[in-house]
Amino acid sequence: MATVGAASPPFTASAARCPTRVIAATGAIDTVKIPAYVIDDGKKPKFTPRQLIALAILSKEKRSADFDQILQWLHGNFVYYQKTLSTPDLEGWLRTYYNPKVAANVSLSKTLREELFDENNRYERVFQARGDIYSIVPGAERLIFATFNIDPVPFPFMRLPAEIRAMIFRYVLQYSTYWARLSVNKDGSLYRNRVSMGIPRPNITFPPMASILTLLLVSKQVSLDALPIFYFYNYFKFDSMRILATFLKRMGRTRREHLAHVAIECSFKSEQNTGAISAFRLLAECKRLRTFRFTATSWNGAKVENLGFHQLCFLRGLEEVSVEFYGVPEQALLRTREVEAMMQLPKPQETPKPTKTAEPKKRKAAAAAEGGTGEPTKKRSNSKITTVPA
Repeated sequence: MATVGAASPPFTASAARCPTRVIAATGAIDTVKIPAYVIDDGKKPKFTPRQLIALAILSKEKRSADFDQILQWLHGNFVYYQKTLSTPDLEGWLRTYYNPKVAANVSLSKTLREELFDENNRYERVFQARGDIYSIVPGAERLIFATFNIDPVPFPFMRLPAEIRAMIFRYVLQYSTYWARLSVNKDGSLYRNRVSMGIPRPNITFPPMASILTLLLVSKQVSLDALPIFYFYNYFKFDSMRILATFLKRMGRTRREHLAHVAIECSFKSEQNTGAISAFRLLAECKRLRTFRFTATSWNGAKVENLGFHQLCFLRGLEEVSVEFYGVPEQALLRTREVEAMMQLPKPQETPKPTKTAEPKKRKAAAAAEGGTGEPTKKRSNSKITTVPA
């Protein structure tokens, strides 16, 4: 049995959760719970290597320790690490990731590497080094011992007002980048190759969509509340009419009604237009569509017909429309004007209010006796005024 900080009461090894004590978090306003003492039963400790090294550092009065002191603390308190954790592995991990200037070519075993780093926080550093002295980054105690600071009582999330839940869903599900392209890397992460019209821009990589949409699997109510937010606030870009048609068809009518921002950038030729009519027909069913951008990077106007553009005339409520064609200048200009003319939605005509028309005054008998003055005589026909020569 080993102590951390103050003297620890007697405690036998068991599978029970390790007791915790509260310390003041460096650089933080509130406090953080950390284990009060550790237990050695000969098996692999329940702590992560990060937590073990943090415990070794916190066991010192100045909350800092060199490599030998950390290694001595680990070997002195855990028989398991005396057999499995070798000195080069631990030293290489500390120096390579937390003091790279000391030694950057120290290899780590695959097992230790998998234990030390989370897939999403691989390069996050919670320790800092000055020479050979290691300490904890101010405020990192809460991150290191996050598992000990979880409230055992579940948070009543569904009792929050609907407006607050919607804000949280939007924060989780909305991508922070404009026009996120739905392309997938080998590891499942999304990427956006930001090269537009010959202008290179930095590539952007996102976490796998599966890790983002797992929120929809929490419960049926969460799925009903969060799904519309995902489709309404994100921008979807497609590089093929066939992919767009397949996407809209498989998502169903209910989800299509929440789609708000769509961009299409493709080569619009006769042999590459499979699904164009179906795609535009399904796109016309997106009742909440607000932004539509269409860019034909190449256009063969002599062989390509309208292919469903007229379906877009059924859309209402669009706030932004952009249509661009690239190819033969004359054909591209004519096609652009044609589509833009179709996309100009006519405003509803207001019913004119009925107005009272004053009846024409009767001509005086004297004027009639003079045989007229040569001015035309006005006759009233329904609501229109027609002019008849006298």
